[in-house]
Amino acid sequence: MAATFTTDPLAAPVRSWAQRLGPAVEAEFAPDAQVFQELLDPGSLLNSVHSVCAVVLVRLDDWLGEDEPRALDEFSAAVRGFAAWRRIPLVVQLCPSPSVSGDDPWAERLTAELAGLSGVHVLGVDSWDGGLPVADPHDPARLRIAHIPYTKDGYTALGACAMRSVHALHALLAKPPSRYSPSTVTTPCGTGWTTGVRSEDELAGVVEIVEPVGVVCAITPITRPTAVVVFKALTALKTCNPIIFPSTTRPWKAARKPRRSCATPRSGPAPHRTACSG
Repeated sequence: MAATFTTDPLAAPVRSWAQRLGPAVEAEFAPDAQVFQELLDPGSLLNSVHSVCAVVLVRLDDWLGEDEPRALDEFSAAVRGFAAWRRIPLVVQLCPSPSVSGDDPWAERLTAELAGLSGVHVLGVDSWDGGLPVADPHDPARLRIAHIPYTKDGYTALGACAMRSVHALHALLAKPPSRYSPSTVTTPCGTGWTTGVRSEDELAGVVEIVEPVGVVCAITPITRPTAVVVFKALTALKTCNPIIFPSTTRPWKAARKPRRSCATPRSGPAPHRTACSG
């Protein structure tokens, strides 16, 4: 774990949350304000062969005395290089700054630049407290004396957020492969998948899955048998559900040809064809 500020008060909360959450990792801290060195130096703590997850805590006010746009660009380049070299999860936690009361354009820019980077998870300022309410986390006196920007409660909340993120990533990497992996999802329609994994939140460990409900019994009216059969058959085909059409003798002749076409489609994967019967 590396940060742009002093991390000594963070050690006790992090180890306490590690014992509560139970991840099979031990937290180690890099020297204070050595974020760039930790990301770029092959011999640093974050680049150690024993590291299974890296956490970087960024307080943008620590870069106010420098050329902030240049610092953000250099940080983004360092994160990209680390992600390409180490191939381990990297959590970038944006920490609160007293100079920012609302939306921070620099934080939004950094989040946009690192979005979509494989293995890199950027957590915004709105999630820094780990769900623990903290009225005012800033401590100007300790910041001026020892570059300790937060109160005891602020460091406790920050440690909870960091360790919950590490715990979620550890659980995600340790779980067995899911039968709903992207390689096994089914029929595509338009620009997305109709079944399989719809969305996945790696840090929260939540996977939203869409799957068939089973056999569908459809009613065929005698007034519009052909249109209804085609529409319901295509809907069932899209959602990978088998469908049964009970019909009387009168609309059977009109609906028989569309039924045969749906029962033996010329396109689409064979294991997910929709079976139609009368």
